[in-house]
Amino acid sequence: MSFHEQHPYTRYDRLIEAYERLGLRKVELATTHLDTPIVAFSKDETEFPERPPVLIAAGAHAEEAAGVIAAWRIAERPGFPGRMLFVPCRDPLGWDGIERTLGRIIGEPELKIAGHEHAVGLFREHGDVVWDRNGMAIAIVGPLAFLSFAPDHPGNRDTGEYIQAYIPEQPELVDVLKGRTLLVPGSPAHAEGRSVYGWGGGPSVYVDETGRVGNFNRFFAAEKPPVEVAALRSFALEQRPDWIFDLHENFGDRFGMYTNSAFLSRGDDVYRAMIDTVIAKGFPIMPLAELMPYLNLPEQAIIELYPGVYSANPKRRLPPDAFGVYASSIGAVCFTTEMGMERPLAYRVDATEIAVRAGLKRIEERWKAGER
Repeated sequence: MSFHEQHPYTRYDRLIEAYERLGLRKVELATTHLDTPIVAFSKDETEFPERPPVLIAAGAHAEEAAGVIAAWRIAERPGFPGRMLFVPCRDPLGWDGIERTLGRIIGEPELKIAGHEHAVGLFREHGDVVWDRNGMAIAIVGPLAFLSFAPDHPGNRDTGEYIQAYIPEQPELVDVLKGRTLLVPGSPAHAEGRSVYGWGGGPSVYVDETGRVGNFNRFFAAEKPPVEVAALRSFALEQRPDWIFDLHENFGDRFGMYTNSAFLSRGDDVYRAMIDTVIAKGFPIMPLAELMPYLNLPEQAIIELYPGVYSANPKRRLPPDAFGVYASSIGAVCFTTEMGMERPLAYRVDATEIAVRAGLKRIEERWKAGER
């Protein structure tokens, strides 16, 4: 068995082919740049035909690889008697990384980038370098923008966080990137031997026509979101799931999750089951007090409902800008899992999968008891 047969998630097209081989029904949601499809899959067999589906989504941020892999594992062996929907990867181009995506544009699909100087050379050869200062280069190549950092650049500590904070401070850069998606290299600390320009790189960043900068877990309240966001928003609205698991990763080295449960007054038994099972399996939990220093948020913006379970403060009105908050507007309880990335990838996948399966088990128990 080849490496890619064992690890079908290392390229977006192979990930989709692997889902297709499971016999799940494929649903075309939209098409993003380079004629790349954004798709979902449906497990239609159900013992509860009267119940809405459960939705599992992953890959909003390419570097958060554990969610994509955990979702794939659950799709392989669902162990859940209800209908299930899977969105395998919310950011296909970011998941493929700069090497494959740039390679597709320039006609070198197996492109390998040796480092920052090589990346900048490719940017200059095939596109328009719009920013090259102090070890950071941004170029427009075809319909997309691409970023690279020199090895000693401070942005390498967390490439996605750095560039999302940097761009708004540079009006000329905002202007040139309006309406574009920027592909970001991965952070070396999280690459685990992969190239930072390869699969599971940094989170793609979008600059909308107003100049707002964000990733693909933002813009859910926007009138004109990027297609990756619009596709998921429309799919969720059409399918109306009661329960959503949106698989992400977080700062630190422990497990936690966000939920909108408090806004809908249900689901506390589900998140308790998830957290209790994760703890029982030996994975430590991230208390909110230790997470808050990582977040640029005012005090009391986030509250802790249960150890490791965070919620926007119901006393503060928030626009439905992230997917988990948007879920409230369609009546779906959303659990946004957040495994700390300062652990090996295999560990993070296990923790995420264990949490979701515990949540699914509790939902099944609710249904069997006649509860929603």
